Amino acid sequence: MNIRVSVHAVLIDPHTDAQVVILKPLQRKALLPIWVGASEANAIRLAMENIRVPRPLTHDLLKEFLTSLNVQLER
Repeated sequence: MNIRVSVHAVLIDPHTDAQVVILKPLQRKALLPIWVGASEANAIRLAMENIRVPRPLTHDLLKEFLTSLNVQLER
């Protein structure tokens, strides 16, 4: 079963200072915390705030590469 989620927030765990991405299922009220690295959390924050950086990040390069090959990522 696949459940569609959206990024609800990116927070810092106050106990460990670790970065936590909070995912929220589109059809449910539950939340799913995912602990990630600092660079991943920052990349997600930049995307959520529509901030452009001077050079592409790794995931941006991969996305552009797949787009140029007409590859569609389903999940």
